[in-house]
Amino acid sequence: AMPAEVTTEVRMEVAQFLIAQQMWNEARRALETPKAEFDATLLLAKVLALSGDEESAEKHLQECRDFCDTEARYAAWLAAAWERAAEMETTTAFID
Repeated sequence: AMPAEVTTEVRMEVAQFLIAQQMWNEARRALETPKAEFDATLLLAKVLALSGDEESAEKHLQECRDFCDTEARYAAWLAAAWERAAEMETTTAFID
């Protein structure tokens, strides 16, 4: 487990390394924090989808939508949501 005082940047770097190694559970644990953070939550949604937890992935992706207070965040969320819709073959429903 990662100590709570670890910065978001370090947490994200560790998680990205773990994702590259396909260590889904470890990456999930690195990204799960009591404090909601946009980038970590968006990456967590991807990790959950990769590990097969579709329901939690969708929940975290929708949670990220609420954090979209800048154009950059909205663009990042939109790219992740579109990628997920394409993987799930639900792009038509996503556009609607």
